Amino acid sequence: MKQFADQQVRYAPRDRQLQQLARAEALLQQLEPNKNYPYQFVVFRITDSRLDMYPDLVVSGVDLAHDLCEWIEEVSDAAAVRVEEAGEPVYTVEQLSKRYSISTKTVNRWRERGLVSRRFKFGGRMRVGFLKSSVDRFVTRHGDEVERGSKFSQMSDNERDEIIAWAKNLAMSPAATLAEVSRRIAHKVGRSPETVRYTIRNFDRLHPEQAVFPDFPVRSTNCKRPRSTRPIGGALGSMRSQSDISGRGRASIGSSMKFALESCSKPRSSSCSIRVSRARTPRK
Repeated sequence: MKQFADQQVRYAPRDRQLQQLARAEALLQQLEPNKNYPYQFVVFRITDSRLDMYPDLVVSGVDLAHDLCEWIEEVSDAAAVRVEEAGEPVYTVEQLSKRYSISTKTVNRWRERGLVSRRFKFGGRMRVGFLKSSVDRFVTRHGDEVERGSKFSQMSDNERDEIIAWAKNLAMSPAATLAEVSRRIAHKVGRSPETVRYTIRNFDRLHPEQAVFPDFPVRSTNCKRPRSTRPIGGALGSMRSQSDISGRGRASIGSSMKFALESCSKPRSSSCSIRVSRARTPRK
């Protein structure tokens, strides 16, 4: 799919690219995760042209859904459509966050779940955007998830203080654990145990002198990971050589390790969770 995207970026006229974007998104909405799709069928559905290459190549619906989302972003970036030319409302990540009262992290999780994003020109800058029609389709297919995220993502200061107060009382028991305390509080406040657990851990990190669980290890946030370590191509990535993958800077094993090491500002810092050990040669 990466090779296919490069071909369309280089050789397809802009109006043709726009047609292919619409066809790719339509195909994306029809995919079944447990079904396999021939590569030639995918190319035909997007370009309306038949391909003789890779007649035996098939890809699963899960991998194809991921690849099509990446393909749409890459081709839309090349088309450089101004947001005023989109023909319908376009939401940025921040605007979508406010519209549904969710965090930007939740928006990114929705993208991993199939919310189609494109790249548009906002002024003189290319940014990620979401067509209203794409958002409406996602909301229709994932209504329960959207409602749950809209209801529970925002937490007031009073509710946060209440959770911490309950956590301190429950933690006084010698047998209390973070998981058990989070579960009991979640049942009271109507939130997920993971949300309560994160709230307690975040409080302990910011207020170590008042920590609810002072001995609970808190992972450092100095070493950040990329949004997705999964390379474009999925099952189709095996078509390309390893040198081609690493040359493009995609997620080969070497480039992923290099990213992780370079994202730590101090390689010797104890806050970095990555360690590189080297066997010592015994002295003779």
